[in-house]
Amino acid sequence: MGALHLVRSHIEPGVLGAAASVSVKLIMICSVVAWLLRTERIPADTATTLSKLAYHLLIPCLMFVRVSGTLSTIESPMLLVSIAGVATLQAALGAACGLLLGPLVDGAYPRAWAVGGWHPLRPSRPALEIAASLADAAGLDRARADALAAQPAPAPQGSRQLLVLACAFGNSFTLPAILLSTLFSGARADACVGYAALCLLVLDGLVWSVGLGAVRAATPGAPRRSLPEALRASLNPPMLGMLAGVAAGLTPLLRPEDALEARTLAAVGLTRFLVLPLATTLALRAVPLPGVGPLPLLVLLLQSTMPPAQNLVILLQLSRGTRQDAPRFARTLLKLYALGTLPVTLWVTTFVAQAGLALG
Repeated sequence: MGALHLVRSHIEPGVLGAAASVSVKLIMICSVVAWLLRTERIPADTATTLSKLAYHLLIPCLMFVRVSGTLSTIESPMLLVSIAGVATLQAALGAACGLLLGPLVDGAYPRAWAVGGWHPLRPSRPALEIAASLADAAGLDRARADALAAQPAPAPQGSRQLLVLACAFGNSFTLPAILLSTLFSGARADACVGYAALCLLVLDGLVWSVGLGAVRAATPGAPRRSLPEALRASLNPPMLGMLAGVAAGLTPLLRPEDALEARTLAAVGLTRFLVLPLATTLALRAVPLPGVGPLPLLVLLLQSTMPPAQNLVILLQLSRGTRQDAPRFARTLLKLYALGTLPVTLWVTTFVAQAGLALG
């Protein structure tokens, strides 16, 4: 009773109702659509048609409106960098858990690792007992009874990638916005929803780049893509909508302080986010490095598209002659990190697709 009372004391009825209402609405919509499809009241290809419409039109428009509106309200690029870093770490941790637990779900781990005699790719105990009885009745060797038992179906193609994506990416905006609007009201609710939209900016960018690339890579017989093909795949409609939203939303925030900073942003951004990754990619394709597999190659490619090092600010602080330039360069560095979020995402997606790697 004590534990039950403790649980009840930590349940907010309004929050519970908001969370439950979202789940109920989703279940009702899916149930109605499934009934319409099963009774043939709507064509069987309706879901595919609506998904294509959402992918090519609705989601890009939604991304543009949300991203541009959210970015135009933040006062400092440091907030965007901090939220982007934490959201990316959460997604990486979730993906790591999915990779770790994947073999336990789809049964890819060795049969010797069975727990209490259970293994997802071995018949159940009742099935083995029935098979043993059939073997005795037929006069067969009981050691071969396993062949008579019903075998569990293997995991579908791509299930490991979907598991990793489900662990990595959660509902980053809709459900948090409903819960936050229930907890707070007025300006605080609007501010919380705006911060949730910043998380959406980062996580949706990863979903439509890394996530979509992982799903496509899991397709049976998917060929290894060339660099132009990988770039075209990265610039899909949702990502283009996000890029347009970022351009519209960050224009006031990332406006250079003067002509010197504008030239610095242009020169460093062009070098770090275009020239170096493109040159490195072409060079490593033309001259393969001996003993370098896909994973080391991916790490080398990643190094070419990273923003400038933060330690450069410390170097400026250590010298009396350049100490006064450190604050200015730090502000420029923050703007470069904010500007580099999407180029880095696109290049990483391109590198992974080019290397033929997939999550899982």
